[in-house]
Amino acid sequence: MTQLLESVLALLHRYFILEPFEKGVIIAFICVTYFLVFTIGFLKKAEWKKLICLGLLINGIFLIYVSTVLSRFPFWNTWEILRSHSFSYNLIPFHSYVKMFTGHSNYILEVLFNILVFMPAGFLLPQVCEKITWRAVFIFSFLITLSIELMQLFFKCGIFETDDIIHNVLGCLLGFLLYKRVKALVEAYKKKQEVYNEVE
Repeated sequence: MTQLLESVLALLHRYFILEPFEKGVIIAFICVTYFLVFTIGFLKKAEWKKLICLGLLINGIFLIYVSTVLSRFPFWNTWEILRSHSFSYNLIPFHSYVKMFTGHSNYILEVLFNILVFMPAGFLLPQVCEKITWRAVFIFSFLITLSIELMQLFFKCGIFETDDIIHNVLGCLLGFLLYKRVKALVEAYKKKQEVYNEVE
């Protein structure tokens, strides 16, 4: 139990412990994003629900970039980092599972985190664009996570891992399927209520 707690704290520290400047940038970006989204939406008379979901989607993706790239890279010392650090990558698919089954329990949290962090994006996408298909969700999540991995590789602030791409895309697709399931249940409940009201 203690080891699990330490692994969770280490994971949280790795992704979510930010400097005051970084927190300021995040707050400013969120405020500007919502201002622009609601201003454009108001002018185009868009639905408020779509505007809120679009704002959440943009800011959620931005937070992923911050936690996986921007918070790890000291831009004030760019040249020194690029010159002294080497490129890190692991192109072997599903190597995380090999690690898990050989006693490295911290990889379980890593896999779960990489899946869960992209589920909100998959859940929000069909609310922003109702006609979006699972193929479009797949392409969207693949391009986003590929750009993150390439930035980590180029700026030498992380490891380019095939597993991260697989798990991020899987998380986005699961979020999309979850939304579809919830929507179907809600619509079935509404129809049931309509039939019940008609009988009465």
